[in-house]
Amino acid sequence: MSPPDLHVASASAYCAKRGRDPRIELVLGRVDSLPWRHWTVHEMVSLTALSYSQFARLFSAQIGASPLRYLRARQMQRAAQLLAESTASVDQIRTEVGIGDASHFSRDFRARFGCSAGQYRVSRLFRRQQSRQRC
Repeated sequence: MSPPDLHVASASAYCAKRGRDPRIELVLGRVDSLPWRHWTVHEMVSLTALSYSQFARLFSAQIGASPLRYLRARQMQRAAQLLAESTASVDQIRTEVGIGDASHFSRDFRARFGCSAGQYRVSRLFRRQQSRQRC
């Protein structure tokens, strides 16, 4: 069974709870501890004593997604967090999470969250303002 919807922040805990391979736990722990770093699959592989294909197979089997899909999901989650918490422009956030192409970012963000990055930010600001008004 894979973590539902690739909740990246809890992937390491999920591995530990399920008795997963310590090499995968190491990679997830390192990736999770350095969220600002622009990780590549090759960097993830270099943390293990596995070949690229062995790592990809093991990672996919234990996480339920390919390493690249995991990294993309992580980038989108980080972008959403920055949109909700910062005043940086969408373009600045796109660059900060390591996605060079604006249309690629827009397409992936909309696919993951069901709205544009700008709409996401507005909805989060609206929710935050409403929660402050409640007693």
